[in-house]
Amino acid sequence: MSRGTVIAVVAGALIVLSAAGAVAWTLLPRTRPEPVPIDFTELAISESPPAAVTMRGTAHYRGVVTQTVPASLAGPAQQYAVFGLFPLHDASDKEIRVLVRSPFKVPPRVDYEYVQVTGFLERPKPSTIPAQTEQMFARADYWFSDDVWVIEAWEITTFDPAAGIE
Repeated sequence: MSRGTVIAVVAGALIVLSAAGAVAWTLLPRTRPEPVPIDFTELAISESPPAAVTMRGTAHYRGVVTQTVPASLAGPAQQYAVFGLFPLHDASDKEIRVLVRSPFKVPPRVDYEYVQVTGFLERPKPSTIPAQTEQMFARADYWFSDDVWVIEAWEITTFDPAAGIE
């Protein structure tokens, strides 16, 4: 075997192993850091917010957008509900500062709900919040703030603020 052939075989094997490693890395679940409770005012002034948060607010389901992510090597097809999260008792604002991207279905025939959302906090990316999503919110008379955040929810619970559980 010539030296050039050996180099080509080794390089090919390294490329295959690198590609297999990249696919395996995408299949690993994200580790969940300890969520930090945060409110809307803290989020607005924070220069480096935590990676995972717990936030309470009013979910606006009137403008919910359903996203379908097709099946791929990384996993099966998934559906997400994307909706705006607003400060408690705010049912009239239309400027979205926090979006929730949730693998859970929203309740039918409910326009607003008090929720506690726990998940990863990040800026919108084209892979998770494409331009079409913003356009669909605009059709429902909502618009994104210049400083919008996304919570990739792993838990959503409802609560009654009148019960004193704030």
